[in-house]
Amino acid sequence: MKAFINKITNLLKNSRTLKRVMLTFRFQLLRKLDDQTITIFTETYFHNRDSLKELIELIPERKKMVEVGSLAGFSTRLFSLYFDEVVSVDPYQPDYDAEDLNSNRFRLSIARDLFTIRFYDDPRVRQIRESSKNAVGGFADGELDFVYIDAGHTYADVKEDIARWRSKVRKGGWMAGDDHDWPGVSKAVSEEFEDYKVVNDRWIAGIA
Repeated sequence: MKAFINKITNLLKNSRTLKRVMLTFRFQLLRKLDDQTITIFTETYFHNRDSLKELIELIPERKKMVEVGSLAGFSTRLFSLYFDEVVSVDPYQPDYDAEDLNSNRFRLSIARDLFTIRFYDDPRVRQIRESSKNAVGGFADGELDFVYIDAGHTYADVKEDIARWRSKVRKGGWMAGDDHDWPGVSKAVSEEFEDYKVVNDRWIAGIA
């Protein structure tokens, strides 16, 4: 009897129908989390991105962009309302920064699933689940109108991401990023750009 039960269990585990049912259930469960709040245990995190609109409106041409670091896709959703094509680059690898709550393994797994749900039927958005270092090679120089950097917030991470993606932005395009109030972010940006603007704690610079 035990062998029979194990056989049935293994068949069910490999059943495409069961996998589809479980995936649908998971999606329905996670859809209950709205676009403004993620609650993990007793902690609540708000993600209001309306203030990002002011920065986006500074960019006159909005065809193709890359967002480096997307988490659950709150900012990505807003970008997708303005740009023809949005490419998210995020490997969802944990423990990248002890000072950043979002590097927690559990938080990242939730963010990854929420991103999948939010954009699974949106043709304007695609995601590359690779590191910034690996993903950048898939883009030609001058291919992008805009790159938004919101991945690692250490000085080294931000400086490397700016240097890595800068050539991929066309002349007259823009680079920007989140959390200018983080010391590592502001230091890296001030060293990489002589002239940049801060809008609602986000930095933005033109590419000459």
